[in-house]
Amino acid sequence: MNRLLFILVLFVIAATTSGCGASGGETTVYPVGCLEQIKNTKCSDSWVALNRTTYKVLIEQQQVISWMPDVDLPPDSLHNCVVRDRENWKCEYRDSSAKLYMIDGSFREESQQKYITPVIRYVSSWRWWQLKLRLTNEI
Repeated sequence: MNRLLFILVLFVIAATTSGCGASGGETTVYPVGCLEQIKNTKCSDSWVALNRTTYKVLIEQQQVISWMPDVDLPPDSLHNCVVRDRENWKCEYRDSSAKLYMIDGSFREESQQKYITPVIRYVSSWRWWQLKLRLTNEI
């Protein structure tokens, strides 16, 4: 019965958030990280839900503002943005450490840093919540 209740709660969460979590001029992306080595496209350890990020797109101002709903930090403006619409834009971080792209509603981040970082992938809100609630450890 508890498992059924969990599934029902997940269904309600998924129903209120779509693929990339689009709502109005905002889009939320759901990153997951593999903290261990990837072998044959499989994470050798568990995938973990990382902090989700919401992006508010201001088309006329050619601006994108970001924040993490689960982190107590103020919103931040991205820099050097080129915005076509909510699903198509590109910007970079203030320190130029990475470029961020939203292309046809798919998010991508390209780091300029040379050191090795954990493998990060972006998943649906449904899969992210499953990882967050520890109902699975695979994507």
